Amino acid sequence: MPTFAPGAGSSAGWSRSLPANAPSWKGFFLDIYTARAHNDGTVAQFIEEALAFPHKQATEDLQRFLDAFLDHDTTDRLPKIAAPTLVLAGGRDSTARPELCRAVADLIPGARFEILDEEAHQPFQEVPEEWNARVDAFWRQVELRD
Repeated sequence: MPTFAPGAGSSAGWSRSLPANAPSWKGFFLDIYTARAHNDGTVAQFIEEALAFPHKQATEDLQRFLDAFLDHDTTDRLPKIAAPTLVLAGGRDSTARPELCRAVADLIPGARFEILDEEAHQPFQEVPEEWNARVDAFWRQVELRD
């Protein structure tokens, strides 16, 4: 069985250099959003909004966050989750690849695993209607079981 490693994949490489290279980190978004979001201007809009945000995070704080993200592993706690759980993965997500999401779902008792085949890492931003429909359907099924 695959092992879930926080930050596995491409994120481990960019996270160590991201703070020092910002704002030239626009390439980071290639792993996070689909080509559709790049082509329709969605990513450019997100970058503009982030750069215009008046309360900037200090480079050192961002680095501490990224280090904690990469070093933190609570995989052993996943089997203790008793709440209904839906794990949604983007089929084109190179950061949290579907096989890693599947490994998480496999460790949570009764978890449901689904893939949004054409999506990357941020489907809740790119296709919120589809994302919300999946989440709503999941909760309707949970309510029917109760």
